[in-house]
Amino acid sequence: MDDKRLKKLKASALKILENGLIEGEFPVLSICELVNKLPVCRKTFYDVGLNKDDDIVDLLNANKVKKKAELRQNWGSDDAAPILQIALYKLIGTKEEREILNNKSTDEQKKIEISWAPIQE
Repeated sequence: MDDKRLKKLKASALKILENGLIEGEFPVLSICELVNKLPVCRKTFYDVGLNKDDDIVDLLNANKVKKKAELRQNWGSDDAAPILQIALYKLIGTKEEREILNNKSTDEQKKIEISWAPIQE
C-alpha cells in the first residue's frame, strides 16, 4: 500500500473513532469493528501496522473509557438490565477490571501432565 493510500486509510479510521466520542453516537470498541467500517480487509489493516498506530489505539481506548463510563452511570437506573451491561463491561474492560468482576485472578494457570507408557502386549 502506498503512502498516500495509507494516510487516507488512517484518516478514515481516526474520523470513525472520533465520531464515537461525540455525544449520542455509538463508539467503536474493537479493531474488528473498526475494520468493518473501512474499505480494507483486516489482514491489510494489520499488515500495514495500523493496529499498532498510537493515534488509533489512543482513540480506541478513549471510546472504551467513554462506553464504560456510560455503563457505570446506567447501573443505578431501575430499568437497566445489569447482566447485559456487566457482560459488555467484561468484554471491553481491562484485565484487572475483569478479575474484580469475576472475583478471581485470570492468571491462574492449570498444569496438565500427560505421561505416556508403552503398550504391553
